[in-house]
Amino acid sequence: MKIYVACTSKQVSLARSIMKVVEQWGYELVYDWTEAIHREESMELSELQQRAVDTISAVGKAKCVLIVLTPDMRSIGSSIEFGAALVANKTVIFYGGEAEQNGPLASHFFANHPRVVRVENPNELQSRLAAIASV
Repeated sequence: MKIYVACTSKQVSLARSIMKVVEQWGYELVYDWTEAIHREESMELSELQQRAVDTISAVGKAKCVLIVLTPDMRSIGSSIEFGAALVANKTVIFYGGEAEQNGPLASHFFANHPRVVRVENPNELQSRLAAIASV
C-alpha cells in the first residue's frame, strides 16, 4: 500500500523515523518531502512550484495519508495535505498521543470527518494500516 507521511517541518527527524518504520512494515512511501526541506529558502520559484505540485500529486497517489501530530504542530503544509487527502477521498490517520490530539489540526472541524482515524501508539498504527491495506 502507498502512504504519504506529513509532519511539521520542524520535526523532520521524527518524520524520517516514522517513514523508516512504515517502510519496514512493508508499505511504500509515495514521496519524501524531507529530502529538500533544508534547501527551501534558497530554492528558485520554479523549484518551489514543482515541490508543491509533487506534494499534492503524491497525496493523490497514496491510499492513506498519515499525519504525525506533535504538541508544537502549527503546520500550514500538513493542513493543506490534510485537505488534499480529504478531497481525493483518501483515508487520513492522525498519529500522536493524547496531548497531540488536542493540538490545532487535530481539534479542527475537519478532524471529525468520517475518513479521519486517530491512533496514539505504534501498535495501533500498524494495526490500522494493515486494516486499510486489506480493503
